[in-house]
Amino acid sequence: MRLRLYSSIGDQRIPNLVSVQNAGLDFLPTILVCPIRKDAAPTGLRGRFEWRSEHYTVLCELVRPIRASALVLVGEINEAASEQVMARLRLLFA
Repeated sequence: MRLRLYSSIGDQRIPNLVSVQNAGLDFLPTILVCPIRKDAAPTGLRGRFEWRSEHYTVLCELVRPIRASALVLVGEINEAASEQVMARLRLLFA
């Protein structure tokens, strides 16, 4: 599994969201995403990954749906980082 990176901002080369939804559900009108930030402090509920020589923190506690039509696919993160993000996300659910 490799999580997808999306942009919902003006500069569509810079990711600001990571999808935490199964890619096979792309027919749905919304996608579950978490915001990502370069300057956010890591915690036990936040995953980290490196993409194009930049380090990002995934704010798993802020997972939310967003319209698929508002997103531009920018890339993917590697499998190990994807699994780390999903493990952190699972900690949030009972």
